[in-house]
Amino acid sequence: MKYYSETLACLNRSDEYALVQKKLTNYGYQKTEEPQKADVILLYTCGSTDVFISRSVTRAKELAEKYKKKMIVCGCSTVTSSKSYEDTNFLLCSPTDFSKLEEFLDEQIKQEELRVAQITDDPIFSQKAIVIQKGCVRKCTYCGIWRAVGKLFSKTPESILSEVKNLVKSGIYNITLSGDSIADYGVDFGSNIIRLLDYIGSVDENVSFNLLDFHPRMFIKYMDELISLAKKGKINHIGIPIQSGSVNILKAMRREFNIEKFVIGLDEIKKCGVELSTDVIIGFPGETDADFEKTIELLKRLDFSKISVNVYTDLEGSISNSMTNKISKKNVMKRYISIKESGLRGIDNDFLDYQISKAVYNK
Repeated sequence: MKYYSETLACLNRSDEYALVQKKLTNYGYQKTEEPQKADVILLYTCGSTDVFISRSVTRAKELAEKYKKKMIVCGCSTVTSSKSYEDTNFLLCSPTDFSKLEEFLDEQIKQEELRVAQITDDPIFSQKAIVIQKGCVRKCTYCGIWRAVGKLFSKTPESILSEVKNLVKSGIYNITLSGDSIADYGVDFGSNIIRLLDYIGSVDENVSFNLLDFHPRMFIKYMDELISLAKKGKINHIGIPIQSGSVNILKAMRREFNIEKFVIGLDEIKKCGVELSTDVIIGFPGETDADFEKTIELLKRLDFSKISVNVYTDLEGSISNSMTNKISKKNVMKRYISIKESGLRGIDNDFLDYQISKAVYNK
């Protein structure tokens, strides 16, 4: 028996993807790089925006139609766009609910297994990564990931420490830590992200970390501790998705934070040589030209090394989906052109162009 696998999902799903493949191997399946020779096809999907949902659903149905194999489809799109799969007989699993695997493999992935950290590959920095937690305690109005993944839970600190030690033994000292909301690591068992960084950073004086998806509000909360760690050379990069520079839009997103305190903190940590990246959304419901300009102004003040611009789209079941003050395609295009011509460094133009081509022209 053989299986073929592909992933379109983000880094935060990489450990789940590896676990499902491990289950298939344990059940007697051998991996093949040729889908036509497989008995079953595994596809891991993305559910963050309708652009990536469309890519995931389209690919799943293409594979099913072309190869006529049993399909196991996992990842966030199975929740954030569940209606897209109603006309299929795919075996569907969410990022934390693998009960359907029992129908196929006589076993499922239990949460105890998901709590154990494992080393994965980080395509962003082309190095090794450890997913340290899953789920989110927040309910941002545009987001469906908190529904797809569910209640926050953290990987055990002992298992994370073990994997850091393994990487150091192999000569790897700069490690990416990722998760759906890593700044909230440990809230489920009375700890926090700073305690974890102190704990695993003590393995070797040369160990340092890239921290991805750090909420701005939590950056402010732990600002002094993060700056202290940065001065010791323990932090190389922090990804902090601001999403907007407008107080009004941040409130509508349920992502309020003190912008002035945030700017002060980022200016200080940049002095330590820490690189910063961010994500912003253009075209969120109710976003005025003035709101958009405030986002541009904040981006210019902070001078991020990388900026991922996401075009707002409605997600099935999201709170913002039911908002009535949607932005027209014409205005989204105006903001797309404006941000492209803004002179901001670090914008991933290819990523932005791809989204615009799908979100605006293909609807």
